[in-house]
Amino acid sequence: MYLNNVLMTKQEAGNLDYFPSILWILVCKTHTDDGVPTIETCGLEQFGFLELEFYNPTEEWPYI
Repeated sequence: MYLNNVLMTKQEAGNLDYFPSILWILVCKTHTDDGVPTIETCGLEQFGFLELEFYNPTEEWPYI
């Protein structure tokens, strides 16, 4: 997956609207210490945004 995104980045080199966020921002499924599921981001802060955490989401996200 990483190499495919690197290839797409090279192909889009002249496109100023293209940004491969998947290479820098991680969205992961995890859980709290007491076992409640969460979905969290990592990498948004470096772009000036707050990191997100969804506590006890109502829909399942598959592991990739």
